[in-house]
Amino acid sequence: MNHCFKSVLNLSSGTSQVTSEKTRNGGRTGSSVNKLALATLLGLSAGTATANIVIDSGMTQSVPSGMQFDAAGYLVVGGNTFGQLSIASGGEATNTDAYVGFSNGSQGEVFVSGTGAKWTTNGFLSIGFDGQAIVMVDDGASVIVRDGTDLAAGLNSFAQLTLSGTGNARGLFSTLTS
Repeated sequence: MNHCFKSVLNLSSGTSQVTSEKTRNGGRTGSSVNKLALATLLGLSAGTATANIVIDSGMTQSVPSGMQFDAAGYLVVGGNTFGQLSIASGGEATNTDAYVGFSNGSQGEVFVSGTGAKWTTNGFLSIGFDGQAIVMVDDGASVIVRDGTDLAAGLNSFAQLTLSGTGNARGLFSTLTS
């Protein structure tokens, strides 16, 4: 069976989001979504890059070992509601700018866990831009940001950055500025 996806433009935030063929006006969706097709469409593959990606509306995106999640543009986790990104041992994610907990009332969570798990932001990272955000890096995983990071930028925002692990397997968070 072929599955069609459409891009919906959010005029209030100026972003577009890829949705299932079963999405109806008002943000309501049908009862079943082909998660494998959606994950592939969102750039979870052996290196296929997808433009701007928004993980929202209760969606959880997992990046397992040996897989790569590439956003050729920005990445938003928790744009208007709840979104979660989980990168496991050996999984990798890359993007330009990234926002975790973008809008007031939103909640974004990013978990990078295990040896070889890596999240690279080739631009700016905002943890709690105007919403609630949690980023956890542990057990030998790493997060690399090339152009600066802010935490809890908005008046109503909340940001939590946790680095943990044991011995030589602690989480690493690195900001490289030019």
